Amino acid sequence: MRVCVLISCLLAALYCGASRAQTAGANPFSVYVYTSPVDDTFQPYGVYVPLGWDASATGEDRHPAVIYLHGFGGRLSTSISGAQKTFADANKWLIAYADGRGSVNYDHIGELDVLKVRQELIDNFGAHPDKIYLTGFSMGGHGVYRLGCRFPDLFAACRPGAGWTDYNEFYPHWYEQGSAPKLSAYLDPTRASLLGHTAAVPQVENGLMTSWRVYYGTGDSVNPPTNATQMTDAWQALGHTSLVKVSHGGGHSDEAQDVTYAFFNGKSVNRNRTEVVYRTWRLRHDGAYWIRIDDFREREQQARLKATANPSTDVIDVEATNVEAFTLTPPAAAIPGAGEVVVNVNGVEAWRGAWDGDLTLRTTRDGDGFPDGWTDAAPLGGGYHKIKGQEGPLTDTTRGPFVVVYGASGLDADRIEENRKAALLFCGQWNSMCVLRWGGGPQVAADWYETPYTFSTGAHMSVNNSRIVQPVSDVDVIGLGMDLSGKNKILFGDPDSNQLIGTSYGPLTLHTDAEGGGSRLAAAPMPCPRTAGVSAIPTPMGRSRWSARGSTAACPT
Repeated sequence: MRVCVLISCLLAALYCGASRAQTAGANPFSVYVYTSPVDDTFQPYGVYVPLGWDASATGEDRHPAVIYLHGFGGRLSTSISGAQKTFADANKWLIAYADGRGSVNYDHIGELDVLKVRQELIDNFGAHPDKIYLTGFSMGGHGVYRLGCRFPDLFAACRPGAGWTDYNEFYPHWYEQGSAPKLSAYLDPTRASLLGHTAAVPQVENGLMTSWRVYYGTGDSVNPPTNATQMTDAWQALGHTSLVKVSHGGGHSDEAQDVTYAFFNGKSVNRNRTEVVYRTWRLRHDGAYWIRIDDFREREQQARLKATANPSTDVIDVEATNVEAFTLTPPAAAIPGAGEVVVNVNGVEAWRGAWDGDLTLRTTRDGDGFPDGWTDAAPLGGGYHKIKGQEGPLTDTTRGPFVVVYGASGLDADRIEENRKAALLFCGQWNSMCVLRWGGGPQVAADWYETPYTFSTGAHMSVNNSRIVQPVSDVDVIGLGMDLSGKNKILFGDPDSNQLIGTSYGPLTLHTDAEGGGSRLAAAPMPCPRTAGVSAIPTPMGRSRWSARGSTAACPT
């Protein structure tokens, strides 16, 4: 479904409908709204439509597009200069402003929203997928660094302005102001990879496949210049061939956007690269172009995969560090496939054969469990495996479509009310952070677990015409035959009050068993009806160590 909503505080005229060529002189900057695939809410983005725009354009006639990311404390804006409009009209560019769910640093739901805006431009405005550019200031500059390094094949060029790139600088600078740095005190090994993945510095090598214009002030005290120079110094040392560094003696400020556009103009994603490289800690960001990391040898350690194809010999040389399995899907220009193809991994031949378009190689191990080679055979079944989309941490529950269900079964009215309030608390926090702010300030009452929002209880639309996330009861799910397939289930209650716990989805309790001299996980019955659930998960420190969490509710005698 596609919805277009007027936001009266931002613009006076609404332009809705991206299916026909624009008439001369119309060129409005309007706010559009898409339905989030994650929480089914309406999220805004702005688009300036240039003179001569044609959403039905095909091939190279499709429009270049630039996405602007706002700074901390900002929201969607329709402020656009005359110079920006002049450039867009002259070159038939689309100018888009993302909202990014407010001040979430363009991570998690904010990242997904930026990618959704990119796809909206392609699907509804005729944007050329290989000529989409990313620019932003302050927190937006950080978003450009982060997304440009995570998705180097989605953006033809990037221009970060005054953004942060290194959590080792950012966290003490912002969260420990006026005191001695305590980063080492709370940065235990289990958090290092999560924090590292929020920053661009550890993934700087990925940026070699994207053009960059880096803008920063040498007197910037908000995001000090070291954030930019770490990136540019690393790129220069790696021989980056499309890098422009622009420094000025001032503080926290941005350059004129039309200057940025001039740098972007004419650049395009190169889909025929013969050399690609990717670094990552998480399978959610697993590769770019024609390489993909499918599994790690050691969790919570960064993995690196680099592949170089020689079209004249049909040889692919691969460098793999901390990679258990990987997939190659090179374009025809990289592997003509005239004969058999040879894949070398870390200098040793790993595979030879007729090429059918893609290849997945997995580690083989000797009798002692040490890696000793590679195979294209299917992985062995059983055991514990993390895959893209099912990897963790727990916050990934809300990276995809989710539903909140509270237990309303049984005769215990107090327990049902407790479940309902807990579910409303979760939904209220999510809506306050991710939904309600784009139309104004927070819209949560002090007693919002009772009357959760400033509109009537049970309403599914907020005062700014955005849908909200609301819980449903297990009674409604089962009684109405609601289809929850493809959604993460966030359940509140216990087996006695929520029929979806321990019944529809099996027992939640797990225990370890040392039988046979080793440890394994096994399902067990719920020890008592009031137990909310117990889970055991492998720790980031190793697959043989486990962490367990459970309720402290007393069992009935």
